[in-house]
Amino acid sequence: MFAIGQNCLNQPRMIENGIACFDIAQKIDQRNVVSLRARECAHNEVEVEETDHLSSRISRGDRRVG
Repeated sequence: MFAIGQNCLNQPRMIENGIACFDIAQKIDQRNVVSLRARECAHNEVEVEETDHLSSRISRGDRRVG
């Protein structure tokens, strides 16, 4: 009988914890979306810089393997 009463008292706290966890999960998801966008942009910039760097090396006649 005590376990039933104890569960009833913990239900509001469990609901609050569930809502808090859901809110945190949403914030993490939003942050991941933003970081993925930033990572894509940074990755594209790196590719462009790498291409420019490679072409400047070729134009100087600088030949390196690897």
